[in-house]
This record gives sequence, structure tokens and C-alpha cells, in this order.
Amino acid sequence: MLNTPENYRSRPDAPSPDASVTAAADSLIHYLRQHADLADKGGYKIPADWSYQSQYHLLLALGRHHTLAPRPRGLTGMPERLCYSNSAH
Repeated sequence: MLNTPENYRSRPDAPSPDASVTAAADSLIHYLRQHADLADKGGYKIPADWSYQSQYHLLLALGRHHTLAPRPRGLTGMPERLCYSNSAH
């Protein structure tokens, strides 16, 4: 499980939440590059009118990192484990 500020439990030997998030982001970028390389080698058939060779190329080109920030005061929490429902609200 990703150690984010909301679910991070402090232990003397535990890595900081920021280190875990950075490692997860690095792992995701590595994954995207692997699949982009497969697409470059002809592993995917793409329509000629696409701007990018694959969704992996799109994410690598336009995706960006976001820094963690504490939850603003006064922001009410939403029920956990109901991500789709919460985002619809």
C-alpha cells in the first residue's frame, strides 16, 4: 500500500511518506516507458490519425508530477473506498 500522509503510520525505521510516493512515481514512469518501447517496436496497432503512438506516449508527453499537500482546513472528508461516487459528487 502506498504510504500517503493519510495512511502513513510513523515508525522509527519507516521511510518518509515523500520517499514512498517518489518511489511509486518512479516505478510508474518506468512502467510507462516499457510499454512505450513496446509500442515503438510495433507491438501495438494504432490509428493513423492519433497524435500519440499510444496512451503510454501520451502520459509520458503530457503527464506531470504533483506534490503532496496537506488537506486544507475546513475541507470535509468523504467516505473512504467510494472513490467513484465521491468524485461524482
